[in-house]
Amino acid sequence: FLYYIIIYHYYKSMVGGLWDGGCSKVRYMAKGRPLINKERCKGCGLCIRVCPKKILEMSKETNGQGVSFPVCIDEASCIACSMCATMCPDCVIEIEAE
Repeated sequence: FLYYIIIYHYYKSMVGGLWDGGCSKVRYMAKGRPLINKERCKGCGLCIRVCPKKILEMSKETNGQGVSFPVCIDEASCIACSMCATMCPDCVIEIEAE
């Protein structure tokens, strides 16, 4: 439970200015795309769980370690919040801002 509270406050501090009091009205939205080093990924799926736009999913392919890795299914919807990169324990995700 504490994990979710910490993530909520961290996320709110990062993008709190993007939304008006938590409603769906957007004042400004950054754009970007996640760059995932699929060979170093261990397939934990933490990035998928924290993505606010839910645009990451596990691929059907496997990497050299024999595990599935996340892929971005809709790069146009990425808001470059970097929550996926922040949560990745192996630092295999970078955000390329547009």
